[in-house]
Amino acid sequence: AFEGPNLFILDEPTNHLDIPAREALEDALAEYDGTIVTVSHDRFFLDKIATQILAFEPDGAVETFAGNYTEYHDWKLNRAASSGVSGSGSAASGPGGSASSNDPIQVSRFSKNQIRQMQERVAKLEASIAEKEDALARYSAAMSDPEVAKDADRVEELARLIAETESEIDKHTAEWERLSLDLDPEAGTGAAA
Repeated sequence: AFEGPNLFILDEPTNHLDIPAREALEDALAEYDGTIVTVSHDRFFLDKIATQILAFEPDGAVETFAGNYTEYHDWKLNRAASSGVSGSGSAASGPGGSASSNDPIQVSRFSKNQIRQMQERVAKLEASIAEKEDALARYSAAMSDPEVAKDADRVEELARLIAETESEIDKHTAEWERLSLDLDPEAGTGAAA
């Protein structure tokens, strides 16, 4: 079934808009769950909407940068100042090329919407894990009740519930760890100082 578009292509969308119309457009696009490809000379608009910049350089190179326009502009100025070269360089040394240790921002593998969905999933997993750990504590407490110990069927049921709950906790914890590493790859590298 057709679910509607998930891609907007916009060419100078803020041209000829007054301030209230521009703000309404920015708010609507910020709420949009799909991908937005836009060409704009409006750096304020790009700062509010863009999460990734594709910069087409005069030498034909295309630089990919995770961040908004101001972050890209600052990165480019810092790179030019540190290399002593103004506006030239190879594509491999750009923000989308091989990462050097002094590149302040690395390219993200995920879109803004994917990151939001992953963050929502992490929050749901955390709540689910906490809920299951509470249930596990209740089952374990019930197992140590002398009255329950006299009922073999109840002990068997509790043992089954404990095993299932531990398995679900392990599964959700593994997914939580994977998503957390995807959201923050630096967290998985550990501190080896």
